[in-house]
Amino acid sequence: MHASTILQRLFGGRGDGVDRECREAIALCRSLLGERGEASGAALARQALAAFSALRPASRDQFFDILATEFSPSPDRVAEELEREFPRLRAFATLSPIPGFCAWLDSTRVRLSAGAAGENRLALLTRLDAPDWHQAGDEPLRRLLTAACAHYLLHAKQGNDPLDPVARFHLGNGASLERLNWLGDTSAQGFKHSAGMMVNYLYRLGDIERNHERFVNEHVVVAARGIQKFARECPVAGDGHEPPGH
Repeated sequence: MHASTILQRLFGGRGDGVDRECREAIALCRSLLGERGEASGAALARQALAAFSALRPASRDQFFDILATEFSPSPDRVAEELEREFPRLRAFATLSPIPGFCAWLDSTRVRLSAGAAGENRLALLTRLDAPDWHQAGDEPLRRLLTAACAHYLLHAKQGNDPLDPVARFHLGNGASLERLNWLGDTSAQGFKHSAGMMVNYLYRLGDIERNHERFVNEHVVVAARGIQKFARECPVAGDGHEPPGH
């Protein structure tokens, strides 16, 4: 079976109740999953990316939520299908955007300003306003943003679920947070929405069902020790505004 056929079976879904902008973007994604020609597939990928880039921030959240609710496979089906098609495969990872990070960071500046080093942290964040800030090799800023991003992915919530829509999608499907990637997305949109940060979500076939059940029933976000360590270093960790992590 062709790999795109497996993805279509796993992620094929409905479009009911989708607004026009999201419907168009999702229709392109669905067409891309079923396309086998290299040239036409590349053209569809460019169209899908352009449609996604044109979405307003609220529509982007809706887009990812629709992917999660309309396209998500059963985690045990994911493992079964992949083991059947690729019997030696034990794990795979994504390189994913973090579309809500900068909006959360802006909303958290008052909390970041607390304490003796608060003014210094705010001064670091103002450097993000310069168009070439990422070329300066600013290690204190890198440490602050990495810790803040880890905290955001682990502890920022929408109800009991992660605030970030992409995190909700992957963690709900049984993935774990594996690694943060500094300057993983240096596009204009990447800097605007995530300060250039990207994240790897890891799917271990033997853990997918267990991770899914813990996420759904206990609201546990499974994360690598490195990400947990970064999150503990975030200045707003433990300030009482968000529930403690698992």
